[in-house]
Amino acid sequence: LRQPGLHVLLQALLGAVFAGFVAYDGQRLKQMYRTHGARENLVVVGALKLYLDYVNLTLALLQVTGSSS
Repeated sequence: LRQPGLHVLLQALLGAVFAGFVAYDGQRLKQMYRTHGARENLVVVGALKLYLDYVNLTLALLQVTGSSS
Protein backbone atom coordinates (compact mmCIF):
# COMPACT_ATOMS: atom_id res chain seq x y z
CA LEU A 1 0.00 0.00 0.00
CA ARG A 2 1.20 3.48 -0.86
CA GLN A 3 0.85 6.09 1.83
CA PRO A 4 1.71 9.44 0.22
CA GLY A 5 1.02 11.38 3.43
CA LEU A 6 3.56 9.32 5.33
CA HIS A 7 6.10 9.76 2.54
CA VAL A 8 5.68 13.55 2.57
CA LEU A 9 5.96 13.62 6.36
CA LEU A 10 9.13 11.53 6.29
CA GLN A 11 10.74 13.69 3.60
CA ALA A 12 9.82 16.88 5.48
CA LEU A 13 11.39 15.40 8.61
CA LEU A 14 14.53 14.54 6.63
CA GLY A 15 14.59 18.09 5.28
CA ALA A 16 14.50 19.46 8.83
CA VAL A 17 17.27 17.08 9.90
CA PHE A 18 19.53 18.10 7.02
CA ALA A 19 18.80 21.79 7.66
CA GLY A 20 20.01 21.15 11.22
CA PHE A 21 23.13 19.47 9.84
CA VAL A 22 23.84 22.51 7.66
CA ALA A 23 23.53 24.85 10.64
CA TYR A 24 25.56 22.59 12.93
CA ASP A 25 28.37 21.97 10.45
CA GLY A 26 28.53 25.66 9.54
CA GLN A 27 28.94 26.67 13.18
CA ARG A 28 31.43 23.87 13.80
CA LEU A 29 33.49 24.91 10.79
CA LYS A 30 33.50 28.52 11.95
CA GLN A 31 34.66 27.46 15.44
CA MET A 32 37.40 25.22 14.02
CA TYR A 33 38.57 28.07 11.78
CA ARG A 34 38.79 30.38 14.79
CA THR A 35 40.67 27.78 16.81
CA HIS A 36 43.10 26.39 14.22
CA GLY A 37 43.32 29.18 11.65
CA ALA A 38 43.20 28.77 7.90
CA ARG A 39 44.43 25.31 7.02
CA GLU A 40 43.92 23.90 3.56
CA ASN A 41 42.63 20.50 4.71
CA LEU A 42 40.18 22.17 7.10
CA VAL A 43 38.74 24.24 4.27
CA VAL A 44 38.40 21.27 1.92
CA VAL A 45 36.80 18.97 4.49
CA GLY A 46 34.45 21.70 5.74
CA ALA A 47 33.37 22.61 2.22
CA LEU A 48 32.76 18.96 1.38
CA LYS A 49 30.65 18.42 4.49
CA LEU A 50 28.54 21.51 3.79
CA TYR A 51 28.18 20.53 0.13
CA LEU A 52 26.90 17.07 1.04
CA ASP A 53 24.50 18.57 3.60
CA TYR A 54 23.10 20.94 0.97
CA VAL A 55 22.76 18.16 -1.61
CA ASN A 56 20.84 15.96 0.84
CA LEU A 57 18.67 18.89 1.92
CA THR A 58 17.88 19.74 -1.70
CA LEU A 59 17.00 16.13 -2.53
CA ALA A 60 14.70 15.85 0.50
CA LEU A 61 12.93 19.11 -0.36
CA LEU A 62 12.56 18.16 -4.02
CA GLN A 63 10.87 14.91 -3.01
CA VAL A 64 8.47 16.80 -0.74
CA THR A 65 7.51 19.32 -3.41
CA GLY A 66 7.64 16.88 -6.33
CA SER A 67 4.55 15.37 -7.82
CA SER A 68 3.47 11.96 -6.56
CA SER A 69 2.59 9.58 -9.34
